[in-house]
Amino acid sequence: MIRQGHISRSQAVVVLWFVLATKVFLTTPSALLAEGFTAAWMITAGGAIVAGLGFIPSVLLVQRFGGQKPLAQAADEAGGLVLGKVFGLSAVGLLLVILALSLRQFAESLVIGILPRTPVEVIVLTFVLLLGYTAYAGLESIARLAVFLFIAGGELQDVDLRRLHPLPGPGLSVVAVRALVRSSLYAELLVLPVLFPYLRERSEAIPAGVWAVGLAAVLLTGTQIIFTGSFDVAQSERFSFPALSLARTLGGGRLVTRADAAFAFLWTFAAAVGLSVLLWAVTTLLAETLRLPDHRPLVAPLTSIAAAAALAPGGLAEAVALDFGYVRYWGWVVAFALPLGLWGLAVARGKRGDPDDQ
Repeated sequence: MIRQGHISRSQAVVVLWFVLATKVFLTTPSALLAEGFTAAWMITAGGAIVAGLGFIPSVLLVQRFGGQKPLAQAADEAGGLVLGKVFGLSAVGLLLVILALSLRQFAESLVIGILPRTPVEVIVLTFVLLLGYTAYAGLESIARLAVFLFIAGGELQDVDLRRLHPLPGPGLSVVAVRALVRSSLYAELLVLPVLFPYLRERSEAIPAGVWAVGLAAVLLTGTQIIFTGSFDVAQSERFSFPALSLARTLGGGRLVTRADAAFAFLWTFAAAVGLSVLLWAVTTLLAETLRLPDHRPLVAPLTSIAAAAALAPGGLAEAVALDFGYVRYWGWVVAFALPLGLWGLAVARGKRGDPDDQ
């Protein structure tokens, strides 16, 4: 295990929450409307239930080998060197693609909503310098940054829950299938088994994951309901960044006169923390897959790859199509199905670690 300090359960919950929930600032709420219509909120809620069950085998896999070995090495023990390396590199690839596409969308959101004269390349490069520094500092330092910020005093206007009718949207059977596939919205739960060895109380891993996905689901589902209730479906699909549009519907409060200005700070802060955790997980998991003693030499090259990948799509529409059409459609295979298969293989083969290492 690479030495990076340890974190508590509450820190793990906050770290994971930032990774899972900050996609609310992206195009996700609008994209879900295209397939769920008035029932889009059911997809986020149902996907969270699937993901909340789906991440458990990956934690059980690490626990089966005493909790001392990192996820990549537990995969090697369970499936053999070849299958273990396939899983490790696939997981690194998934998290790296999520990082790159999220980074591009965050950068585009700042350009469109706040800094229209700033080239997107400048924002991407500024972000990756920040992310690289925090990932280099290690998990414990990132966890200390992950502090909740609350902005009070606003009042949502023109929310009409009648716009959620008909509740089943395209039909309950369609929504159920979409919820299963869109459990990939929570594919970042793959970060949890990576940080498992760094928890002070490893028995708290599963409760931490359940809390994180539950809180993220509350935010994503609540935002989806408010968004659909504030604008009808036809209007909602036209917004590139729904969270910013909702911020602009806040009435003047006591704390701020322009909610969207305060929202910009929250937006940037949350993005920095969430993306830093992803970059840390990518560098740490790759180092453990390659059996390297330290993740820090990988920070610079992987940060450069993430920046290049973020700038590769021709524009926001292409980045969203790649993210929502592929990564958020098939991500569950790597995040949930492969760990389930490796855990089942370990059980079938009777592979386990030393119980004294727990």
